[in-house]
Amino acid sequence: MTLDPVPRSLVAVDIEGYSRRDNLGHLELREGLSRVCKQAFERIGVAPESWQDQGDAFLILVAPEVTKVRLVDDLVRELVNALRLFNRNRLEQARMRLRVALHAGEVHPDGTGFGGAAVVAVMRLIDADA
Repeated sequence: MTLDPVPRSLVAVDIEGYSRRDNLGHLELREGLSRVCKQAFERIGVAPESWQDQGDAFLILVAPEVTKVRLVDDLVRELVNALRLFNRNRLEQARMRLRVALHAGEVHPDGTGFGGAAVVAVMRLIDADA
């Protein structure tokens, strides 16, 4: 663990209504969330620095060299496109809905993930009302 924080952009992507699904639904949605996030980052040509699995969400760190505009405009657009592709042939009750929050700040990597006030802030944003 390092006591010195590092600046990063944070992307939180959460599955809406995850707890209403059964165990197989959870597994399918988790695989889908992983696929949607990976496709979106690949399409914008950005490699996330780190992923922290939150069960029904991912908290993703992005290097500070990646502009916030790229995340707000390009990443969000590609998340929508990848989600549409995932949901395209699914019945309505099997579709995935996502919530996305973006933030930037200092984080403390600790070997198993990362913490700090910026992490708390982005996770609060993901759960906030629209």
